[in-house]
Amino acid sequence: MISYQPDVEIVEKAKIDGWQVLPPTRDALSCGDETRAWLSVLSKAIIPPRDLKDQRTVKQRFLDLAQQWADETAHLSSPSQKMLHPSYQAILGMGREYKDEIIHLLIQDMKENRRQWFWALSYLAQANPIKPEDAGRIDRMINAWVRWAETRVRA
Repeated sequence: MISYQPDVEIVEKAKIDGWQVLPPTRDALSCGDETRAWLSVLSKAIIPPRDLKDQRTVKQRFLDLAQQWADETAHLSSPSQKMLHPSYQAILGMGREYKDEIIHLLIQDMKENRRQWFWALSYLAQANPIKPEDAGRIDRMINAWVRWAETRVRA
């Protein structure tokens, strides 16, 4: 017969991190001793719950993706190629679930790093505060979005 004692410290830490320990299965009752022992070992395996999402915060995920996007598209001159990059698309996807937070992070990133998130902001916010005469003037475009965000917070 197989003897197994899980490391309690690992199991307890795993519970804290949002993981769970599987309970013994019903199938374990209708099999031989060796199989039952093997299933017992498996039933003590630590698995993530189905709804466990990335443990990083939205901000951390955004910052990682934004940096990856900047690093991997710095050599590109085409705005459409930059917008089609997987990291950019992932940020837009995050905006479906965390719209306000992503909009705030995009504006903060524009202020701090001058990254051009104009299309993403227009898409997520369903707005475009940039005056036609300011098109192409990055500082003015960033300032327009910053002003837009400030008025939105006050409202």
